[in-house]
Amino acid sequence: MACIQHDEIKQEIVKQNYFSILIRCVTQKDLHVGLVLQISLEIIWSLTFNNHIYDMLINNYENFFIYLKNILINSKEEGVQAATKGILWKLESESNHKKTIVDIHENNNCDKKYDIMISYSHLNKDLCHQIYRNLIDLQYTVWLDFENMYGSTLQSMAQAIEASDIILIGMSNPYKQSAYCRSEAEYAYTRQRHIIPLIMEKKYRPDGWLGFICASKLYVDFTKTDFEQAFQKLISQIQLHRQQTLSNSSSSIIKYENNKPLTHDDGTQPTIEIYANNTEQISQVEEQV
Repeated sequence: MACIQHDEIKQEIVKQNYFSILIRCVTQKDLHVGLVLQISLEIIWSLTFNNHIYDMLINNYENFFIYLKNILINSKEEGVQAATKGILWKLESESNHKKTIVDIHENNNCDKKYDIMISYSHLNKDLCHQIYRNLIDLQYTVWLDFENMYGSTLQSMAQAIEASDIILIGMSNPYKQSAYCRSEAEYAYTRQRHIIPLIMEKKYRPDGWLGFICASKLYVDFTKTDFEQAFQKLISQIQLHRQQTLSNSSSSIIKYENNKPLTHDDGTQPTIEIYANNTEQISQVEEQV
């Protein structure tokens, strides 16, 4: 599965017509032997992040959507359900992207239920859980999916991101290789949440899609120093973001106050009609004089 995350491999799958074989593995029940269905769905989910493959699915495989929704109804396998939901989420969220952008400003102005959400790979859970406990001790409200076996439902993930002010991304090779983690990170990026990348793996440097999302952001490396030092750097970044947010809010209020429309002492606003009437009265007075 790891190699599927490379764009070159994805392009080769299209070129060699392997994608149609994956579709067959999903749609032909006689091929559903062992984990064939689950693995095929997981590979397709990873492939949907490639623009060319995404377009192919949207334009050339309309019946595939119907089949996926039938899988959700009939399959009781947790892994199959998770991968199917992931594919549908990716395809449907992309088609709703424009609406998402329109709603971002309104959503960003809403009060947040959580200060922080932690997005992480299950293989890095020990370190992430430690970060979670320390944040809770400092009275931060934190959302974290403790199960994270196949990931919580994508809908609850989306709601958690929308309800959080800051997203901590636990960067590592397993994180980058996970289609679920990528869905989380890209949704947080789309919703314009403040992202703080955390290095979970020694000498890890993000590239590809993860490098794009975390570009120009200041990393907190939990592998270079002891935990306490790295955690203090994280708290410094959180506090800096809060100060900047507060400063921006204050600037917006001052700007609004300085640009309020002129009003009378009783709070009403003068209108052009009133000005016109006053002009007429002045003319009449001048004629009388």
